[in-house]
Amino acid sequence: MPGKQPSSMLLALTRRRRGERAGRGAGAAPTGRGMEACGESAGVRQLRAAAADLVFGCGTSLELPFETCCLAALILQRFACTCPFDAFDPDIMAGASLFCAGKATDEPRSDLDVAGTLWAAKAASTGAPATPLAPAGRLASWMRQAIREAELRMLRDCGFLLPEGPEVPSTLVPLLLQALGADGELARHCTVALRAVLRTREAATMPAAAAACAAISLGAEMAGLCLPIGAGSSGEPASSSDGGGASWAGAVHPNTAESAAVLKAARCSLEEGAAGAGAWEWPEGTLPEEARAQRRQAELADEAELKEEAAFEQSLNSEATDAAGAGAGNAMAPAPAAAARSAAAPPGSLNAKRWG
Repeated sequence: MPGKQPSSMLLALTRRRRGERAGRGAGAAPTGRGMEACGESAGVRQLRAAAADLVFGCGTSLELPFETCCLAALILQRFACTCPFDAFDPDIMAGASLFCAGKATDEPRSDLDVAGTLWAAKAASTGAPATPLAPAGRLASWMRQAIREAELRMLRDCGFLLPEGPEVPSTLVPLLLQALGADGELARHCTVALRAVLRTREAATMPAAAAACAAISLGAEMAGLCLPIGAGSSGEPASSSDGGGASWAGAVHPNTAESAAVLKAARCSLEEGAAGAGAWEWPEGTLPEEARAQRRQAELADEAELKEEAAFEQSLNSEATDAAGAGAGNAMAPAPAAAARSAAAPPGSLNAKRWG
């Protein structure tokens, strides 16, 4: 059964290692291998953002809760901090993060469902005809195996420590909005802002509280609203450089410099996303050559099988038509004109077969 994968045992291992979190406070910055902040090229930054967009797009198609999509995006961004992200197939890594987050939040989706959604998203981004992924095809088999292997790689490189509870910004944002007395309009803008935050490296390298404060501040900017608490006696708007008033943000996360860093990155991500051509168009040259070759080989194999099946079906239809024509010929002799056409038709033609 596709939904039951051996990798679910890996999630049990992550639960056994929860005790390792005791040394760090709730919501602290991750300390797994390679999680140190480092500079990255513009291409990798765009790749992160595109992969996060794919996570949210496919997560919506899979009918996953928004919180599950946020966890998947965070898992993806943390993995991208542990290794050269542009050395991997980005949509497979996006699918693996959804596959893993779904099981972690008790919203599991099968690897086949995830692969099919990725395939549909790729077709939509290229404008190609929406041909469903053949479940028994070689491409589906390759994608399912690649997603499972990528999930294992993600868990291993993140030290088998999945973020949970206060370590996920989407858990903190609703609580902070409630404490601030926010209305539905600000909450809707904060949802968009949170997606912008989760497109950035800072979402993985900074504490969740900093990311949550940045998302609320950016949401207030987008809505053109003053935050209900911490606006100051002068009524300073939320779009101020300190992230919308230091008093409330400082109470949530004392290190306001971290919140400001996340806010700055999210602003840039939001601007780049608005100017981008499409959510799932990977930057040129980012897909590794080996992954591209493997995928293309599987695609060609499926195309060849589809052509063979179409030719076989056409031959069956032709034989059925011939059989029907032969039956009609036995019941009624052909008219003279039809007999003449049959005699004049080349051997092997449909007319000769029908009336011969």
